[in-house]
Amino acid sequence: MQINHNIRAMVTQQSLFLNDNAMTKSLEKLSTGLRINRAQDDAAGLAMSEQMRTQIRGLAKAKRNALDGQAALQIAEGALAEITNMMQRQKELAIQSANDTLTSTERMYLNDEFQALTKEIDRIAKNTDYNGKNVLLFDVDPNKSFAATKLDPFNKNVSFLEGANVVFKAFGQSLNGAFASLTVSYEAGTPTSGGNKINEVIDNINKVVASLGGILTDSNIHDTLQAILDVAKGKGATINGVTIATTTPDLRLDGDLLHTNTVSYMDSPSLNLDIKEKTASNMKTLQNINQFLRDVNDALRTYEASEKGEFKVKEGAVHTVTYILANNIHGSDLSGVKNFYPTNIGSLDRIINQLQNADTYNTSGTPAVGTEAGNAALMAKLGSIFSTTASSQMQDDLRAVMGLDINKMPVNSTRDEVAAWQKIIGDLKDAYKIYSEADIATGSAASEILHIGPNYSTGLGGATSNQIKVNYVSVDIRGLGLQAQVIDTREGSQRAIDNIQENIKIMSSNRAAIGTYINRLDYTVNNIASMEYNIQDAESRIRDTDFAKETTDFTRNQIMVQASTSMLAQANSLPQQVLNLIG
Repeated sequence: MQINHNIRAMVTQQSLFLNDNAMTKSLEKLSTGLRINRAQDDAAGLAMSEQMRTQIRGLAKAKRNALDGQAALQIAEGALAEITNMMQRQKELAIQSANDTLTSTERMYLNDEFQALTKEIDRIAKNTDYNGKNVLLFDVDPNKSFAATKLDPFNKNVSFLEGANVVFKAFGQSLNGAFASLTVSYEAGTPTSGGNKINEVIDNINKVVASLGGILTDSNIHDTLQAILDVAKGKGATINGVTIATTTPDLRLDGDLLHTNTVSYMDSPSLNLDIKEKTASNMKTLQNINQFLRDVNDALRTYEASEKGEFKVKEGAVHTVTYILANNIHGSDLSGVKNFYPTNIGSLDRIINQLQNADTYNTSGTPAVGTEAGNAALMAKLGSIFSTTASSQMQDDLRAVMGLDINKMPVNSTRDEVAAWQKIIGDLKDAYKIYSEADIATGSAASEILHIGPNYSTGLGGATSNQIKVNYVSVDIRGLGLQAQVIDTREGSQRAIDNIQENIKIMSSNRAAIGTYINRLDYTVNNIASMEYNIQDAESRIRDTDFAKETTDFTRNQIMVQASTSMLAQANSLPQQVLNLIG
């Protein structure tokens, strides 16, 4: 017997240590509910479990993404349903207006409703959004648009129809109408009074249209619009072999920026109207001609942009800008509006300064406008007003000016100035937007991906199995040709019927596409939910505690600890038996 080393006690202590450690682990597993609490519990199992947890959490977010995508698409589909209903009504109106039992007055009433529906379609398209992103209109900024694809910004067919409608509206579908002359005193020979000079211009405008022989086509629309503006500026013109001379080279009726549709227009020194000529009927005639020439100017600019931009969109946008600068900014006396700032719209002065800088570059900048570098430099001048990086002050001024409701202003020259500036600034902004978006291909969307998988480039299938692309045609009333449609004549109604029918097909195709996306996402969500459940079940089998087994182990370990403790006490007392030998 030895007393220096109690081997029995050491053996018993080791057994107690092992049993106590096993019971501690059982207690930890039972208290946490996890079989694996640290890597040493099961290194391979922990790695598998963590990978599954990553997949499970990714699937949860993917399901959320799919549901968000469904919500956005349902909003778009609801708006498209109403737009389709309005188009159906527009087709009814067009069919009704195409019937020759109606008078021009009745067709005018039908056209009023038709145009109101077009405006409402445009309003709905511009205001249908999900989380601040428009779901019906394309925008180059992916933060502003979702799923809607870009349409051709320069459609020659649409541009032709817009220009033709301006002429048809003034002269009739058969082009046999004419502008009435002012009521003035007759002057033989070379006219000297303002009224007689204006009548010569009106007569020349009528001659331009009469020279067409009742036929207005894509081949002569440009020359017609240009000739109308030329004679309105007091220039001569030749069209269809007919030369139209003029004796009033200094008269301008072509809608200068500050020419208004109020009495102040009649007081313009360039018109030189006698007091007896300033009658209500003459005022109405001048208003009609002034608006007609403004519309011709816009139509010519748009058509020329479409000619240049049919294959080179940037050139078309630049043409719009240079045309506006040359015809509305360059050489115009802006002193009357440089300090025009009603307190509720902020200062217009900064915007005008930037436009004048752009005009200066357009006329004398280096590199010259017309080259790629020159065009980019010119558009950069406009970018100081319209880009998202423009100064906060400029953005505030722009919002204030464009947000002013002219319908709440008194009918006077100030109101007309505001309206003119809003139109010019709006046209320049649209051109800048087209230029900025030119590198994005027609038919593509800036934002169209729904990420509905837990991975991206890794895992089975790679990126294609983790995301879907969602897109459909933008509801742009100009790109769809809807903006150019009028039904105040039989011919216009017939064109509108075909256009509306095509647009209804596009809207139906959009809704069908959205419906398939929503159904696909339904299956996606169901599949993700199934994957979540099954992977979670698999992860649980690896990581969670099996309570039936663990309680059995705990009971055994608890008994073994108690037994080991008792045996250790016995082993510690055995060396005392040596005292019996000594005693």
